[in-house]
Amino acid sequence: MSPETRVQPSPRGDLAITLSGGGARAAYQVGVLRGLARHFPQARPEILTGESAGAINVAYLAAHRGALPEAVEDLAGLWSRLTPHQVFRVGAPALARNALRWGTRLLSGGVAIAPRVHGLLDTAPLRLLLERSLPTANGEILGIADKLERGLLNAIALTTIDYSTGRTVTWVQGRQIRDWERPLRRSTSARLTIDHVLASASLPFIFPAVRLGDDWYGDGGVRLHAPLSPAIHLGARRILAVSTRYQPTH
Repeated sequence: MSPETRVQPSPRGDLAITLSGGGARAAYQVGVLRGLARHFPQARPEILTGESAGAINVAYLAAHRGALPEAVEDLAGLWSRLTPHQVFRVGAPALARNALRWGTRLLSGGVAIAPRVHGLLDTAPLRLLLERSLPTANGEILGIADKLERGLLNAIALTTIDYSTGRTVTWVQGRQIRDWERPLRRSTSARLTIDHVLASASLPFIFPAVRLGDDWYGDGGVRLHAPLSPAIHLGARRILAVSTRYQPTH
């Protein structure tokens, strides 16, 4: 496709953006989207799916009230100002204490008397950053429902792993969405919150698991064998998938 080509919004609402994980390399995804928005300012993805750090980008785009170029520029600004202290809090005493708890649970075989620990690092700073960047009301992320009502978005899906079952769970907020279920993965309709974003981005052992309902959830990229599946289930026929996987050129 040449830069002169104009990508028009699809009347079928079948254009999806899928963003995978990769930690800080999710900033690369924003760079790709920035280039896309500059060359094709009329492009309007109606389906957004993501997991791990990609879930943060997807949630931001879905909640932003502006068009894709404006949303991506604001997201790029957020990443350019990001520092490690805005993601996690760590100190020698706390790190040693959590490491000791992990060791105790491993040596005890996970018995009840061993202290429970959900991650080595404290992600309270990341929660604060998301709460400032993604305004909420009654726990729900504002902007998503508004876009759905105005027909600017068909669905957003954030993928997690359920630590109690080992199954991949995709949380979907959208219009006229039907849940799906497969042997190792399923979806469930939800009003998305900061907790859903944090759960999808919570690296196992490093970041604390997040409780959603009665179970604990973490990084959606851990056992995600079909990363395009959520977008396809949601009706996508054209998918822009941005991976952060590094492939050596030699």
